[in-house]
Amino acid sequence: MLDTLQKIVAEILRLDYREVLPESTFFCDLGADSLDLYQIMIRVGEQFHIAISSEEFERVTTVSDVVDLIQKEVN
Repeated sequence: MLDTLQKIVAEILRLDYREVLPESTFFCDLGADSLDLYQIMIRVGEQFHIAISSEEFERVTTVSDVVDLIQKEVN
């Protein structure tokens, strides 16, 4: 799950996936903006076949927060 998320984030943000660490923050560490975060949310939903509300996704700050959100939605 983390590996897939790292690849999604890296592709959207045009980074090497090895730069996308669980503790990385989207805005400060990875340089994402709100549009990037929205694109990540859409891709995560498609990839994992889950529906994530924008309110839930607005609360995430790190990559591991998204992993936690995916796990919550999948279970």
